[in-house]
Amino acid sequence: MPVRKIPISNRAVTGLHAGTGARYESSLERDFFECMMMEPDFDRLEAQPVKIQYLTTDNKLRRYTPDALVHFKSLKAGLPPRRPILCEVKYREELENDFDKFRERFFVARRFARERGWIFKVVTERRIRTTRFANLKFLFRYKKRLVSQSDRELLLELIATDKMVTPKILINSVSENSIRQAELISCLWNLVANGLITVDLLSPLTMNSQISLSK
Repeated sequence: MPVRKIPISNRAVTGLHAGTGARYESSLERDFFECMMMEPDFDRLEAQPVKIQYLTTDNKLRRYTPDALVHFKSLKAGLPPRRPILCEVKYREELENDFDKFRERFFVARRFARERGWIFKVVTERRIRTTRFANLKFLFRYKKRLVSQSDRELLLELIATDKMVTPKILINSVSENSIRQAELISCLWNLVANGLITVDLLSPLTMNSQISLSK
């Protein structure tokens, strides 16, 4: 439960994020929640998770509430998950204009997080609204889509044979029928979304992207 009530604002985009169940105060926070939710090892996210009290250099009592705390799960048995990340989500321009205001609270937040085995990060639109985010957002719609098991096995077998291929070449090698191709494309993106097929997410995802079996 948030430690600070998130107000309804006429100037900012606020709401409840359906995927995480967390409230956001801006479209940037909303996109950050989306970005985190699409990480393969994402577990849960808490909005406005903690209230940090501290004394300023001029001995004044202040309170600071970071935007989110992200928890992760282990993807491999026997290995620990990533450490939780305590996050402040801000537009870069806002940080640059008021850096002196933020510097002290960020220092306190880093120490607070370190004492709990967490990591503190300041995240801007440059790390959120990226090509990778756009690709993950596209793939997420296919992640839980029901696809044919036989099609899954067929595509994985063909990719294993060709080692490195593109979606276009792969789909065309199976069928020239447009309806059948649509089924195979849906299955292919499902495999990518679930980590069975690897693709470079730092470049725009197209039918000419290079794909291969995940190791």
